[in-house]
Amino acid sequence: MALANSTHVVGEGDTDCGSALVQRFVARPQEIDSLDASCAAAVPPIHSVGVYPARISEQPPLQASPGNGASVADLRAAAAAVQTAGDAISRYQAIEAKHDRGLAGGSVTATHGGALLTLRRDQLVEGVAVGGTVALSPSSSPVDGETALATLSVEVADTPAEALTASWSTAAAGARAQVLGRAAKQALAGTMPAP
Repeated sequence: MALANSTHVVGEGDTDCGSALVQRFVARPQEIDSLDASCAAAVPPIHSVGVYPARISEQPPLQASPGNGASVADLRAAAAAVQTAGDAISRYQAIEAKHDRGLAGGSVTATHGGALLTLRRDQLVEGVAVGGTVALSPSSSPVDGETALATLSVEVADTPAEALTASWSTAAAGARAQVLGRAAKQALAGTMPAP
């Protein structure tokens, strides 16, 4: 039996299905051949940052939404900010450290049991400093993980800081982040795959 979209550790609460199957087997190992494992194929995909650009020019930009007036460079910076926030979530979930450092500098502090992450000049991409908060709350469907609501600022080199909000599901299949904000006095609106 294989659990879709799973790592090598499946019985420690990473997925409800994996935990339930391990518990059922331990309780009744003689019934292994009749164990209902239908949930195994439905484990949602693991979200990850996906791209670790060395510089901002390698960051794919947001896909512009109606009402966007921001430049491609601003859409790249916003996408880098969302990726940085997604990376902070992934790092917290993997190591559960209250204080962490960004890949290229800055820091992240977790409070409220990891439900609130505070980024201070956190850098997933060197030279792209991201600050702000990411609030995590349970999604309406447990299979979708959590809902992330990020309020961020991003600074790239000598350009004015951008202010944006983004929301996404941390585990829903095909989830997209919705991003709104201001960059260089222009409305910024776009989407990207959820980190």
